Amino acid sequence: MAWINHEYAWRPVQMVPACWPRHAHIARELPVLAVLRWEAESAAGPQLMEEWNRYAFPMFCERMAQRLGESTCRTGRHQDWPAESRYTASLDASPR
Repeated sequence: MAWINHEYAWRPVQMVPACWPRHAHIARELPVLAVLRWEAESAAGPQLMEEWNRYAFPMFCERMAQRLGESTCRTGRHQDWPAESRYTASLDASPR
């Protein structure tokens, strides 16, 4: 989401990585963030914009940073999901 990176990301940790479509947790949250921003811009008063700036965007950044961890995605080199092999093994071990 170029608009977030251009308008709001001051620190690298706040930047949405270019590989965001490959991260389900980011891809699912970005539309919600965009709609909340659109609603805030369309509101007659400043309350929704204040809420977006104070809560929605910072909390999104916090969740994104926590979930990406120390991955190389922020430097432009996508890192696949580190837990994929463990997840697959748990599916193989579960009774069917």
